[in-house]
Amino acid sequence: MTNTILFYTFGLLIKKAAPVKKIRPRKSIIMNTMISEKIDLLKIHFKNYVQSLFGTFTILVTPDIAKSWLGMNNKNRPMSDSHASDLASRMAKGEWMLNGQGILFSNSGVLLDGQHRLSAVIKFGKPIYFDVKFGVCDSAFNTLDDGKKRSAADVLSINNVPNATNTAAAIKKIIYLKRGQTQTEGGQTGAKVLSNLDIYNWYISHPQMRDSFLLGIKWYDISGKILTASEFSAFHYLMSEIDEADANEFLSRLALGSNLDSSSPIFRLRTVLIQSKMNKTKRLKNFAQNAIIIKSWNYFRAGRKIKQLKFDPEREDFPVLK
Repeated sequence: MTNTILFYTFGLLIKKAAPVKKIRPRKSIIMNTMISEKIDLLKIHFKNYVQSLFGTFTILVTPDIAKSWLGMNNKNRPMSDSHASDLASRMAKGEWMLNGQGILFSNSGVLLDGQHRLSAVIKFGKPIYFDVKFGVCDSAFNTLDDGKKRSAADVLSINNVPNATNTAAAIKKIIYLKRGQTQTEGGQTGAKVLSNLDIYNWYISHPQMRDSFLLGIKWYDISGKILTASEFSAFHYLMSEIDEADANEFLSRLALGSNLDSSSPIFRLRTVLIQSKMNKTKRLKNFAQNAIIIKSWNYFRAGRKIKQLKFDPEREDFPVLK
């Protein structure tokens, strides 16, 4: 409790240092200089205090505390505003919890790790509990984030979800396509990133998806791998929301490739996917592949015969499953 009060007081002192009334220009310069000097002294006092601490404390970090701590950051990697916004979104949804991953201060009073979490607290605008470790050796900075980051597939696997890697990939594709984020998997700027918890919660709340996973693996094995198991699974789920019988027919015939007329949209799709797989010069980007799969499905549903199948993003809007 004492630590929380001291850190919070430091934030308040900096806020109170700002002038609150109009003063003459010359006096203003003198006053601002005095304020700047006072802030510098506060920072030195605070840094000295941090240097005196050792061990791990659970601290309620307010936006004011977060701002003051970020002022002690001179070693972290460049800030990613989108990552901080994603963390703030998770805080707002109540997904944030103490998990042993701490904010780190060095024995010289420098913030070594935690800038994105602190920036997220500022964006969220409400206090969040963190484990904060003090007295870490300065040279430890070079070893931070050296381990393998836990993926959504890891989280699903830990929770005994079968085929965790394909399941996680399928869920990502489903959510992104339903959001209309057609290029997210290729790195679309500004797209909302899915957290591991988002993906796990989606899996738990959509038990009907498991039939699509099993069919996706089956079709992947017999198709010559023209699509991944996760792609088969994702599109089966999305198409089944429209018509399950048509989804089964469309994807099973795409996987088998037998008894298809050359004007069939399924035949045309299969041909394009094989060319993309076999010929590097005709390799489809992810969003273009998604688009032609959807176009082929729409043609199939409409009973249309076609001579060619392509997608021109400069002339066409991204299609919607019908």
